[in-house]
Amino acid sequence: MFPHSVIRSASATVALFTFGYLVTRLYQLTILPIYGDEAVYMNFARILAEDPIHNLFVSKIDAKPPFFFWCLAPFRDMFDDPLVGSRLVSVIAGGLGFWGFYRIAHRHYSREHAFAASLFFILCPFMLFYQRLALIESLLGALSVWMVFVAMNIAEAKRDPGSGYWALGALSGLAFLTKTTALLVFPVPVAMFFFAATFRQAGFWKGVLKAATVFLLIVLPYYLNDPDQKTLPGRSLIYHYPGSFMSWETASGFPWDRWWNNFLVMVQFYWDLITLPGLVLAFLGMLLALKSGRAVDRALLVWALAPIVVIIIVGNVFFSRYLYIAAPPLLLLMASGWMELAGFIRRIAAKRQNLHPKAGQAAAWVLLAILLVDSVDMDRYILTDPARLPINDWNRLIFIEGLPSGYGVKEGARFLSEEMKRGEITILAPASWTGNPLEGILIYLEKETGWRLIPVVGWPEDPRLVPGDKTFPLRHSRFKEEAQGSVHASELGRAYFIHPLHFPREAFEAANPDFEKAWQYEKPGGAEKVVIYKRKAR
Repeated sequence: MFPHSVIRSASATVALFTFGYLVTRLYQLTILPIYGDEAVYMNFARILAEDPIHNLFVSKIDAKPPFFFWCLAPFRDMFDDPLVGSRLVSVIAGGLGFWGFYRIAHRHYSREHAFAASLFFILCPFMLFYQRLALIESLLGALSVWMVFVAMNIAEAKRDPGSGYWALGALSGLAFLTKTTALLVFPVPVAMFFFAATFRQAGFWKGVLKAATVFLLIVLPYYLNDPDQKTLPGRSLIYHYPGSFMSWETASGFPWDRWWNNFLVMVQFYWDLITLPGLVLAFLGMLLALKSGRAVDRALLVWALAPIVVIIIVGNVFFSRYLYIAAPPLLLLMASGWMELAGFIRRIAAKRQNLHPKAGQAAAWVLLAILLVDSVDMDRYILTDPARLPINDWNRLIFIEGLPSGYGVKEGARFLSEEMKRGEITILAPASWTGNPLEGILIYLEKETGWRLIPVVGWPEDPRLVPGDKTFPLRHSRFKEEAQGSVHASELGRAYFIHPLHFPREAFEAANPDFEKAWQYEKPGGAEKVVIYKRKAR
């Protein structure tokens, strides 16, 4: 099916796809401007890098586990553009995930299956898109892949796997310390052990105790550290943002309309980022997995479907990246579907006496190329022209056209940098994380010295930027409550305000007549603008 000269050497196969992975992930790495959550994460990493001892768990204020930020901190300032180093973390994590993914396919299926699965992995728009962003998903996905790989090895071991349980506990703990949605993958090792009857294995329960011990040693320091530390309003240490989930009363009432809507949104995400041909191959792979009855195949089904089912049932608001951890098993199932389809084509061609002996293989390759057309087309937009990426409205809003997108961020930083040439400026900022454009602009102003940041406490509950007593508290950080002095409004000098997400500009302008538009940038689509206001000369 595939040229034997290419696939007969595992090292050659890995080298070939590693090269393809690096080229596609590193090419024009920053062509999509800094996304809002990337900016927030990079700011966490900056605070951590400034004082690692005291700020080791700084992300707790936003109820985010810290492991990704620990990985981000050493890389973000490695290049002139901090976005390059930050996104490089996701590229490396994705590469480690690809290595584990290949090993699952090679060890538990076949060399040809691993070749096909690797090709799908490299070209899948879902993987390409998120492995080029400084978001948590690439690292979480890599840890999840290795966690499942270790669980499969434990289940198929003919004797006590020894260190396997320690590794399973460590990977599970680091995954949970990366993002608590790792819980959606935890059923996969359990399913693998159940389907393979691993619980009958000598030393199984002792091994589970080892894994649980390592898991708790990794995660408990974060959750037990400074138990009185306050988080931002509406945050939870386990669920991060409880508003993302339906209440128990709602979910237990069988809200079929909500579930159907969640299903349709999910179909849109997969249609765009897995593509229709990919979904067809994955569905065929699922049927084959059900038919085979192998423990590995059944575990893949749990891995691919459990996160989807849970999100449909309890999701109130969700993003396509939540499904990233369920993408690797879909790609493995796609490879199974393709292997079956290609084998069928070869068998049909072999029955035709008048065809060339390799006609079936050639036809299979042509069909594969046709099936990959949509993926390659999406990849082309991701790598060269993301502003025109043909994805659903929700993803276009957050990544391209809406205020969370990074379009206009660098330009806004450049405008403020020019303003600093005429003297020091003051940037007024809400005392909470706001995402883009503020967080992104602050990232690009880090190396500038002609500005100071003053938090506006109580905004937007009080829509006026300048409080009634005209006094602003000075803080070590805008997220710390302890004041270290104050500054009067008359001492602000040339003050600027970067209009944030989730607050109507019209309402802001009505409440703050002493501020005027100083600069604006229209985002792709024309529906949103990045606006910077300046306090009128007094």
